Amino acid sequence: VLELSPNGTPLVQYVQGLLGPIARVDLQNGANARYYVLDARGHARAMVDSTGSVTDYYEHDAWGNLLPGSYGSTPNLFKWNAAAGYQHVPFTGLYHVGAREYDPRTARWLQRDPIGQSSGDPNLYRYCGNDAVNASDPSGFEGIVIFVHGSKSGSGRFSAEFLRAVKETFRADGHVSYHWDGNTSYSDIAKDAEVFAKFMKYVQSRHPSKPVFIVAHSNGGNVASAACAIVPPVAGLVRLGSPVPDPFNYPEFTNHSVMTPILNLYDVDDAVAEFYASVTDGGRPISATSMTHRNWTTLEVDVGNPGKVSGIGVHAQFLNAGVWRRALGPVVTEWLKRVKGNR
Repeated sequence: VLELSPNGTPLVQYVQGLLGPIARVDLQNGANARYYVLDARGHARAMVDSTGSVTDYYEHDAWGNLLPGSYGSTPNLFKWNAAAGYQHVPFTGLYHVGAREYDPRTARWLQRDPIGQSSGDPNLYRYCGNDAVNASDPSGFEGIVIFVHGSKSGSGRFSAEFLRAVKETFRADGHVSYHWDGNTSYSDIAKDAEVFAKFMKYVQSRHPSKPVFIVAHSNGGNVASAACAIVPPVAGLVRLGSPVPDPFNYPEFTNHSVMTPILNLYDVDDAVAEFYASVTDGGRPISATSMTHRNWTTLEVDVGNPGKVSGIGVHAQFLNAGVWRRALGPVVTEWLKRVKGNR
């Protein structure tokens, strides 16, 4: 986040980390840099200078009103709910929160909830069901998306446009890309899943009031599937062109006790999924078969152009932003409606 002068000159940069703001950097005078001290709820409690001396201190009530005892004059956007990205506007006293403006004096949004009744609250202006102590709404949207790459790949395979397209579908305001070693051995992938499960728990702990979704490509889908059998359920897992290992030899990847809803999307022309699949069904990759897992939905999609895109090219098409918007996003949207209806 940058603060600009009227003529567009960058004046201040807010440096963000995975857990929220880290520093406010004065681009005109580096000596004026300030560093954030956040509490367990993600609120900024203080700002310190390069020597560690406290220059600003903040106390807020449960709704975001600044309390007596606070002090400091550093201009600062991120105070209450700083980790969730709430931006305080001193002139109005409001918080700019992505899709909406929030007034701490009335504990109400100034705009209707953009996801409507899907929020579960019939009052579309009420803040977090009147429970600001235990919940927050980081944007008026919902969700954190964890992206998991495939074998012999890396998190760099996810373009910024693809990330944006996926987050629009999930109405998510945050994401994180998870990097694993990209093994093709299912025994090794099972071990990678144990590590990923710990990461999933960490993300869930940092965002207790938000649904966490996973979007995984190729064998990244198997890392995620196996991890979902280890940790408490997340809101949903979407597997893109992920081969399904032989369930008899590798049951951890198709564990029927998994409570996480799983959407398994495949293209019959995907040569990579077929090559890595341990077994096939009628000449088709096992990723195309109907699983008996009660939370597992398998659907065929068309991400390529038969005769013009190679089988390997089809596999890569799952990560194309245009393909997501045309062929994958609408399918995921309908699936999400069913998932939410079953909660």
